[in-house]
Amino acid sequence: MRPYAGWLAAWRYSSTAAQQRRRIETNLLTLELRVDGDESHFRRIGDAFTGLGDSFADGLAQALEMIGYGVPLLILAFIAALLWRWVWRKATRKA
Repeated sequence: MRPYAGWLAAWRYSSTAAQQRRRIETNLLTLELRVDGDESHFRRIGDAFTGLGDSFADGLAQALEMIGYGVPLLILAFIAALLWRWVWRKATRKA
């Protein structure tokens, strides 16, 4: 028998055990059970306020992105309007 066979088996066992522990720790399932008739109106209002901050932050971030996309288009539209006005005045000016 090889002298390192026991060590190799122990290493394989510890490696398998570590892998199983990682699988168990990463597959965590949390359940929250509620009975519909037992829930009060104030509880539902409290749940709505719980997500209010996150919803506000997400909406603000999306609004800022929209503004970021729109500003360059407004600048280009302003330049095009100035160019159109210059061409129009040049074309309609009395000679």
